[in-house]
Amino acid sequence: MFFTVGFPPPSKPDPTAIRVRDGELGAKLAALPGVESVSVCLGALPMSGDWTITPYWPLNQPPPANGAVKDSAELYAVGADYFRAMSMSLRQGRTFNKQDIHSAPAVIIIDEHLARHLFANENPIGKGLKVGFLGVAEIVGEVGHVKHFGLDADSQAQIQEQIYVPFSQLPDLFAPVLANQATYILRTSVPPATLVDAMRHAVSETDSQGIVYDVQTMDEILANSQRERRFAMALLGAFAAIALVLSTVGIYGVISSLTAQRTGAQPWEILRMVVGQGGKMALTGITVGIIASFPRDDIQFLHGIHNCAVTVRTVAYSASAQDAAH
Repeated sequence: MFFTVGFPPPSKPDPTAIRVRDGELGAKLAALPGVESVSVCLGALPMSGDWTITPYWPLNQPPPANGAVKDSAELYAVGADYFRAMSMSLRQGRTFNKQDIHSAPAVIIIDEHLARHLFANENPIGKGLKVGFLGVAEIVGEVGHVKHFGLDADSQAQIQEQIYVPFSQLPDLFAPVLANQATYILRTSVPPATLVDAMRHAVSETDSQGIVYDVQTMDEILANSQRERRFAMALLGAFAAIALVLSTVGIYGVISSLTAQRTGAQPWEILRMVVGQGGKMALTGITVGIIASFPRDDIQFLHGIHNCAVTVRTVAYSASAQDAAH
């Protein structure tokens, strides 16, 4: 479950007080019955497109000159339990822990795309990386890639590499942003809806003016990410159904007109003639279509189209033949 807490903006944000507040709320949420793991995060909601770009470069290279950034990555700030809450696969190294505090040496976790791009077949664990405003940070872990832009759109994103930093090590310059809100991720062993009241109570205990909003489950996020695609598929299906009806009516009209001009034959002869000719045309279309579809990857889809076409043609020919026979 994901949700955001809004706090009243302080007159002067205190970075230390913000870290204490978020830590206390995280501890209260973790103590709720049915909660397996909790993490605060910034810009790390899957399939939300919420992200920040940061340049990075190896220690043995000088910083980009004149703002000419060579490599950039999506930057996400997360808590120590984020990877457990998201069930992300740890490829090597470790995840963040409680020792990765603000005063400790800077550490980061990179995804498999960045590891492949920058280190090829080398082990990135323990190596240093210069990351934008963070400066020099040690790589302590490598995780799998997350499709933060959606199941379909992620592969089309210009930037694929991802860097995770400990939420507790964010520079103080982020204090004005963090003072107003905090986003949390909860992994639960019970239905998320049963925890909403307890979650709101934990927020009010931490800050009586805190407001919980934008509560979503992972299933809802997945459904929302596919909303446009489902609408497009439904629209396509509606137009396809209309096309099938129109084609059936059209074929029926043409064949009925032709059979009406054939006189002097018995009804059963007309029926056999029309159905036979229609069957030959259908078999010819099936044969040519199947042969043409073999080089393609979507052969099953094309076979489905062939079957629909055959059904439409059979219905139209049969109906027109019965009318002619009568």
